[in-house]
Amino acid sequence: SVGYNSIAYLDGSYRFDWGSTANPDNNRIETWGLSGSLILSELIDSADLTFAKLRAGYSEAPVFPGTYATTQVYSVGTAYGSFPRFAVPNTQSNPNLLGGTRSEFEVGAELSFLDNKIGIDITYFDRKDSDQPISIPVTGSTGYTGLAINSGESSAEGIEVTLNLNPVSTADFNWNLSLNFATLNKYTDKLADGIDVRVLDSWASWRGLQLIERVGDEWGMWIGQKKARDANGNQILTSSGRATYDSQQTLGNILPDFTGGLTTSFNYKNWGLDLGFDFQKGGLFYSTTNMFTYYSGIHEDTVGLNDRGISKRDPVSAGGGVRVQGVTASGEPVDTYVPAVTYYFSHFFGNHERWLYDASYVKLRTARLGYNFSKDLLDGTPFDNVNIALVGNNLLLLYENIPDGGLDPSEIEGSGSIATSYRNVEGGQLPPSRTIGLNVSLTF
Repeated sequence: SVGYNSIAYLDGSYRFDWGSTANPDNNRIETWGLSGSLILSELIDSADLTFAKLRAGYSEAPVFPGTYATTQVYSVGTAYGSFPRFAVPNTQSNPNLLGGTRSEFEVGAELSFLDNKIGIDITYFDRKDSDQPISIPVTGSTGYTGLAINSGESSAEGIEVTLNLNPVSTADFNWNLSLNFATLNKYTDKLADGIDVRVLDSWASWRGLQLIERVGDEWGMWIGQKKARDANGNQILTSSGRATYDSQQTLGNILPDFTGGLTTSFNYKNWGLDLGFDFQKGGLFYSTTNMFTYYSGIHEDTVGLNDRGISKRDPVSAGGGVRVQGVTASGEPVDTYVPAVTYYFSHFFGNHERWLYDASYVKLRTARLGYNFSKDLLDGTPFDNVNIALVGNNLLLLYENIPDGGLDPSEIEGSGSIATSYRNVEGGQLPPSRTIGLNVSLTF
């Protein structure tokens, strides 16, 4: 680390990392980094500019394989009575597996104006991953569905912005505001020779829904079924009114357009109020709750009257059922009534396009209302300061864009141990809980 005249700084590093999860005969990765910064405000004479810094840097980091990727082991299952149960993993281990490298270029600026009443920090990053340990698909005749190799390459870029404001500051009242905003565009550049698609997660029992990465596309694409339609947009049905589907369709992407948060604090004399919000725009998640509640007849939309004024759960012969309209594959018109149980199964179960929802939301995540006891009230006590506050977490979902309702896109939990990190599937979401508590802080 080198500095010059408190204006310019240069930092460098060179690292050796050894990973115990890679091939033990070749498990060292060498990486380096270099970054520099310039305190621009030292060179500019301005009463409005309080502080200004420009920065840029390049760094590398190792990415090692996960555990047991080089050695074949059994996965442990739930015991069958008193007998232990083991299974062979679906991915073939590779004793020659090595670590990969992540490299990232970053440039940014930090500016502060009007005696720190306005501050902004903005960063642009460009990231590349190479030789990543991934599992590529192999033919089932091998006894496996995947093989671990070093081949994955991906790239990502985005911006991160933080805005800090102090709009009001008086002897009795102070207001601070902080807003952060971030984007991430991630692409799959390479998988392996002859392989352009890799399945990240799949649900065969739901008629082939998949989350994939595909070379040349944005990472995290949804692939699945959607209702078949003709050139005029009419549903293609069977003659009895059942839905037909087009499979292996690109339905959207898991990645949001942007994410962010806002915090604000108000202080009036001894009182303080802090609020924290977070938000997301875009990205798609899959809802199993709504798919299964429609399919099983539990959802409120599955009850009611049809267009003839008869309960749609009544037999078609008694005027019930649900009216469906469309055309057959040959273009013949279809206008008929089908039993409700048939309709909600045929038209909704496995209709992947129907159950992919916009993950946009705005949430009041935290709130804190506190009071600092004045010094005269603490005279004769062993305390230098006493603060009592009412605090709340996960308080209120202010906005969501889910037409069927009943879900909180900020609480998507994923499905299983692998997909949890993707947060791509809502798998039977319980009503989210709100917590409210009392906090007492004593300073001696």
